Amino acid sequence: LLLDESLNGLDPRAASEVKAILREELARGAAVVLVSHVLDVLERLCTSVLLIGEGRVIDKLDRERLDALAAGGTTLEDFFIANTR
Repeated sequence: LLLDESLNGLDPRAASEVKAILREELARGAAVVLVSHVLDVLERLCTSVLLIGEGRVIDKLDRERLDALAAGGTTLEDFFIANTR
């Protein structure tokens, strides 16, 4: 499943429904590629995140690293900003 900015412009109910569908697809083992600028959604839904800034790969974070960042109080947005200055 390939989605590009699939949550943009959606009202909260529709966004919630899309996220529920994504969770269902992930639970059944589907491969989901989600392109988004909404980093808080990515850090909650994804098993890995490839961060790209100015056309370059900044970092690839697996679920373990995402969880470690969160445990240390760092959001994916914080991480992105700190690594794109």
